[in-house]
Amino acid sequence: MKYRINASRRKINKKANVFFAIMLVLGLLLVVRLGFIMIGQYDMYQNKALNQATAESRVRASRGTIYDRQMNILAVSTTVERVFISPYDIPKMTVREYIDKYVDEMDATSEEKLNEQKRLEELYDNYSITVSEDIANFLSELLEVDKELILEKAAKEKRRDETIKQKVDQATCNKIREFIVARHYTNCVHMQDDTKRSYPNGSVASHVLGFTGAENKGLSGVELSYNTQLSGTVGKILTAVNAV
Repeated sequence: MKYRINASRRKINKKANVFFAIMLVLGLLLVVRLGFIMIGQYDMYQNKALNQATAESRVRASRGTIYDRQMNILAVSTTVERVFISPYDIPKMTVREYIDKYVDEMDATSEEKLNEQKRLEELYDNYSITVSEDIANFLSELLEVDKELILEKAAKEKRRDETIKQKVDQATCNKIREFIVARHYTNCVHMQDDTKRSYPNGSVASHVLGFTGAENKGLSGVELSYNTQLSGTVGKILTAVNAV
């Protein structure tokens, strides 16, 4: 009887040892795997985290000025802006729904909410259109861009940067800013600094100066010969974004 008990205990101990050994091996494998991820793949996961938390946009360098030997300006870059929308951030709702939602989420008194609702309602002629249509109506008329093209871009819901028009002058961009602020579309419509090449003397010596293309790169003449020196260095802006 005692022999049977001892044999049974040895059998149980053997199983326990095997189980412990298996758990120990699994634990070591887990530690090795975690170490590989945390150390060996640190850069990869850090970049993934940064890509999810930030949005990167390019900033074009202002092209250098060309002078004659008397220091008279022959070619200069003037400030313009690129207008673009963020389809991801455009509310997928009608204007009526947007106004009600915005006012309801305001951290304000009842009277302030009522006043803001009245103010917003006065801005719109049609409450049944979508916010995308409202934005498209305004931008298409002001920038002379096809409305359907803007709506196609706005339909790309996962995109955060869809260009509507480049090389837009400051006066026009100021009107867009007024529109954005009045309707609280600050996350929907954006502008980014850019430059436009201009020649104060018109066509004088144009065959010598040459010209630039849409990307501000020299295509002929002095603009092409000294393109490297005139181009400058492209920069970038990192902007924090909400998690997708």
